[in-house]
This record gives sequence, C-alpha cells and structure tokens, in this order.
Amino acid sequence: MKSVHLLFKALFVAFSLVVIGGCERQNGTATFYFDQNGANATVNVGGQHANITANYQGNAPVCGTSAAGCANFILPAGTYNYSASSNTASWTGSVTINGNQCSEVLLAQATGSAIFWTQSNSLGTM
Repeated sequence: MKSVHLLFKALFVAFSLVVIGGCERQNGTATFYFDQNGANATVNVGGQHANITANYQGNAPVCGTSAAGCANFILPAGTYNYSASSNTASWTGSVTINGNQCSEVLLAQATGSAIFWTQSNSLGTM
C-alpha cells in the first residue's frame, strides 16, 4: 500500500510539472517606427531600450525583429507602458504583446502648429 501511495505522489508531481510548465507566457514582439522623416528616437519598454533610425513613409514595416531601422523588442505576453523621445518630440503609451505575434506602434511625427489671434481696435467711444 505504501508503494502505491508513493507512486501516486510521484505521478501527481510529474503531472503538476507538465501542467505548470505548459502555462508559462509565450514571447511576442513589438516594432516601433516613424512614418515621416524625423530625428532618431530612443524607445523604452519592458526595461529594454532600442533606437529608431529610419522612417517608413506610406507603408508600415514588416513587423518583427528584422524590421530595419525600427525599435524592435521581444517580450513576454502582457501589456507594457512605453516612452520614447527624440530631440524634437516625445511619446508615451501602452502596447499589448501577445504570444507568438507582433504588435506595431507608429510614433506619429508632429506636422507643425498654427497660431490664431484676433486683433481688435478698442479705442472706446467718443
């Protein structure tokens, strides 16, 4: 009877290791990129950092670690806050990483600003 009990314990431990080992989070990738000409930028996400050194005008890059000039990351599945900055702009947000998938993040470049004002001639009444 004692050997049956030990066998049951051994099978339970082995089964638990298989089940727990199969539940670990899988990695996914994130690709950060520009779609307009701009300065290089440094992106920080999940305790890692990488640089954007190119732009993709008119179309998105191929998502993943081989996207040239993009900031590419391999991270466990989950949602991460990111920050990025160049000498002309900064960005913050969050990105969701799914196992065995790639998420693209476009860091939009500022296209300019406009200032409006109203001129009035307030001389009063005479």
